Order: sequence, then C-alpha cells, then structure tokens
Amino acid sequence: MEKSLIEWILEQNNKSCKGRLGELTGNKSLKDFPDNSKTREEAKRLEGQKLLKVDWYDGKSVMKKISYRAEDLETFYRMAGQTPPWCVLEEYKKQLQALLPTLKKEWIRQYCEEELVGQLEKGNIPKNLQKEHFMDCLRGLDRLSEPVYKRLFSVRYLSDSKEFEKELQRVIVTIARNYCPDVTEGMEDSAVLSQIYLEEYSQELWIKGSLRLKLERREQDCGGFVYGVALNSQTLKNAEILPDQKITKVITVENKANFESMKYEEGTLIIFTHGFLAPGEREFLRKLVKALPEGTRYYHTGDLDLGGVRIFHDIRTKVMPELEPLQMDADTFRHYKKLGFGEKIEKQEYWEKLRKVAEPRLQGLIDEILKERWVIEQESFLAAGAHR
Repeated sequence: MEKSLIEWILEQNNKSCKGRLGELTGNKSLKDFPDNSKTREEAKRLEGQKLLKVDWYDGKSVMKKISYRAEDLETFYRMAGQTPPWCVLEEYKKQLQALLPTLKKEWIRQYCEEELVGQLEKGNIPKNLQKEHFMDCLRGLDRLSEPVYKRLFSVRYLSDSKEFEKELQRVIVTIARNYCPDVTEGMEDSAVLSQIYLEEYSQELWIKGSLRLKLERREQDCGGFVYGVALNSQTLKNAEILPDQKITKVITVENKANFESMKYEEGTLIIFTHGFLAPGEREFLRKLVKALPEGTRYYHTGDLDLGGVRIFHDIRTKVMPELEPLQMDADTFRHYKKLGFGEKIEKQEYWEKLRKVAEPRLQGLIDEILKERWVIEQESFLAAGAHR
C-alpha cells in the first residue's frame, strides 16, 4: 500500500533526533514524496486546511515542493493515529525515573542510567524498553538475594513460566555480561544467569572430606561420605561452618570425573566447582576460608586451556587469595601433549583472549599454551591413568 503524504512527513521526522525529541521549529520541506493522483488530492486537502504549502507546476498537476510547519507535527501524528515520539520518550523517562530510586543493585542501576536513560536523552527508544515485561524483569532481578529457578522467577515477575526463557533471557545475559561485576568473560550463559541468582536447577556444591557443619542445631561431619556428598543451595545458605576444623588442604576441581576419581584423604577437602562458582557457592567458600586455620593450603586443578585459566583466576581473585595451581603448569602440559592428548586450536581470537588474561600464577602454563597453540582437557589425566 502506498504511503500517504502525512506518513512521508512522519517518517522523515522520525529519522531526525531533534524531530523525535520534538525540538524542531520553523518551516520544513518534505525531501522525498510520491507525486501521483492520490497524493496530489491529499496535498490539495491539507493545503486547504493550511497544514501544507505546495509549490505547483502546470496548473496543480505536478508538485514541485511541499513544506509544512514543525508546530503542526503533533497534528499530523494525531491524524495518522500515532503517538508523537517525544510523548513516548517522555513516558519511558517517567517510568525509569520511578524505577531508579528503588534499585539496590548497582549494575542494574548503571545499565538503566547509561544505556536506557542515555538513549532516551538522545531521542532513541531502546529496543529493550519496547519488550513486554522488560521493566518488570529488571525489578525482579533487583530483588533477588538468593538463587531461584528461572521458571519460578518468570511466573513470579512475568506471569508466565516460559516468558523469561523465550523473550528476555538472551537480552538479560547480554546486559549482565556488560554490567554485572561478578560475570567473568568466558562464562557460559547458564553461569552468567547463576551470577544474577537465576538457576535452571538447584545449586549443588559437591565436596569430599571431613568438613564439619552445623545444621538445625545438629552437627554433621561430611567425612562420613568418603565418596563425596552434595550440599544444595539451602544447605549452603543455612549451614554454619564449625570452628576447629581438621582441614589443612583444600583442592578445587573443575571437572566432575576428576573429582570422582580423587581419593578421600584425611585433612584434605576436595571441592567440585563445575566451572565458575555461583554466588551462593562463592559466599559459602569465603566463609570456609575464614573458618580454616592459618596456613591452610589451597589448590585448583582444571583444564589446560583458556576456560581453565579463567576459572582459576576467578576463584583466586574472588574467594581464595592463596590459591595455587595443581597440575596446571608447563611441565604437566608438555607431559600430556607428548602422550598425544589435547587438540590444536586455529582461531586467532582464542589466542588473543588467552593473551589478555593476567594470571601470574599460571603464566608459565599460559606461555606454553600460546607457544604450542594447543589445549588439553583435565579428563586427559584420567585417560592416562595419572591423576593423583
């Protein structure tokens, strides 16, 4: 269907930042317009209403130029059945002005101020604001202080169990990657969601060792579970870590198969991290570090690749400052590469990302990986029958 002259005028205005903000003044010319019998009739009618001025040629059979007053733009929007963009912008600004004072999480506030308010001030309506329930989603995320299943979150704040996954999850993950300080580059989407307290399933921190806890006034010694035991999110939240622990060594392990293979050892606590730690797990381990005696040794063993380096760095900088690498060194790398384990990666982007990771305790390993352009997964240790 051919556009009317009014639609051409509004389209031209919407392309202008000042036009969207309602800041245009004076007379404006319509730069592009179709000249046919329908638009000529429309032009004559609008000219009669003193809304257009038309320069005609050859007895009003050809339109040479069309001009209009900026002050009549609101009338044109009304005639087209559209809300003026400056009114839409103002409404979104009011919504954000009401939201901002209620926000407690700095990363959500920063996103709203820098991205949403910033775009509105420029006359742009962010696509995210046009998504149904987007503001409700931000309010809900701001209220979360402990893990919740994402479908339960969706029901609670978006009225539908699957709406978050279908409509908003990708958007929220992108925002969290850019603004949430707990999100580390290289995290999978599920790990990013965990950092903002959204879970696909209950958090479980698997441990193997004689960790003593107090739950509901009862003392529990996890050492009885010599093959390991899972602490779910409620346990992580409510358990008290008892004083006078007999643990003198802590080993965090990236991969489940390697965790399973490691033998119970008196005085050692082995922890399966499943990659990046979720907030509840991270907080529990911070309490553990405070409870353990001075001189306790902390180690991490993981993949000899970009992800493994990032996970080590994340645990060291956020949870265990004394963390040291276990089987994450250049000699270990060379040993398993010589045995034929691992694979070559050709992507230059991968190597650029690894080169940017500043982790001094793994620098020897990083240099070796970069030199060989080769990566090795931790499970290779099991295949070689060499895991301690």
